[in-house]
Amino acid sequence: MEKLFNWANDYISEMDWKDISLLKLCLLSLGIALGTLVAPKNKKTLFFIAIIVFLASYIPCMIKLVQFYLENNEDEFDEEEMMLFADYIPE
Repeated sequence: MEKLFNWANDYISEMDWKDISLLKLCLLSLGIALGTLVAPKNKKTLFFIAIIVFLASYIPCMIKLVQFYLENNEDEFDEEEMMLFADYIPE
């Protein structure tokens, strides 16, 4: 099983944003298709489960994104460049 996970990690590291977008669209389509098969009496329960799973996965992803942004954009602008933008700030 570890060999399979290593292979998957190697494959994902080779992907670009377009490949990841296609994968997400594929999984979204699968989720919608499976959602249409749920009996009407169970749809509300499934909806709440889906919201919980979404939040449990979305929040850590956004935390990682913000941390990545903050770590990689500390020195994005120096003071001289900031002064150029100051001319465009309305008073």
